[in-house]
Amino acid sequence: MPTFLIQHITQYRYNRHVKESINHIRLFPLEDANQQLMSSELLISGSPHVNMYTDFYGNTVGDFSLMPPHMELKIESRVLVATNHKWAPPPVGTMTLAEISKGAINDISLMWLSEPEKIESQAIINQLLFETDIKSKSIVEIAAGCCACIYKNFQYKNA
Repeated sequence: MPTFLIQHITQYRYNRHVKESINHIRLFPLEDANQQLMSSELLISGSPHVNMYTDFYGNTVGDFSLMPPHMELKIESRVLVATNHKWAPPPVGTMTLAEISKGAINDISLMWLSEPEKIESQAIINQLLFETDIKSKSIVEIAAGCCACIYKNFQYKNA
């Protein structure tokens, strides 16, 4: 299994003393069949107690307060993660948008497929999607149709 040493530093510097800094941190990788946390180290200025818990999605989260006045706060996380090189994205071959939306409630790996990001030209995209009758097609068919539409109707311009 490939392993990765990941170091993350968040550092705050203030122009005057800060009293009672309350913090919420999400610096811990999700453990599942695809990756395993081998070791972790968390270093925080002032060494406050960190209240650790697991959120609704299975993520490890930490809360802490730094009470003494301070002009700097440094949060450093070092984790060693082993990954499974056989990971593959969730199968979507015949799934429709309705099925993905329903499944996203119980499967976080599908959540990103259920609510596409809105962009400036969303009205044009919505019209193209309406014309291709996306409700009756699988995600793979929708993606192939979008690729064909872009190939047919868009032109690359070099600035």
